[in-house]
Amino acid sequence: MSVAFFGIVLYFLLGSLSRSIVVLDATVILSLSMTLLGLLAALIGGLIWAWRASIVWLLVSATVIGGPGLLLAEFGNFNVHGPDAILIFVVLVGLAIGGLFLLIAAVRFALSQLLTAPKQD
Repeated sequence: MSVAFFGIVLYFLLGSLSRSIVVLDATVILSLSMTLLGLLAALIGGLIWAWRASIVWLLVSATVIGGPGLLLAEFGNFNVHGPDAILIFVVLVGLAIGGLFLLIAAVRFALSQLLTAPKQD
């Protein structure tokens, strides 16, 4: 997540780094790639953790991560042409992680119910 955070901070500093078009283009590419790679690492790490965590912690984490993302997506006023446009990626990844946590919790609950069901002869 620190890579994604550094990418977001770099994106907010684009206005002060716009002395040269070459520097600006390199900064935009570096900022977006660092943000997306950091969010991808958080997504993969979250999925690895989710498969081993308890179902209760999965539900709590899905609520804590997906809830604010859902509220920001619904009520947030993101300017696509301003510096807060980078936060659109963060909100989408937060919603994806929360949804995947809920999906993993549902699959693990269904598997646990299938494995503990009494066998009928």
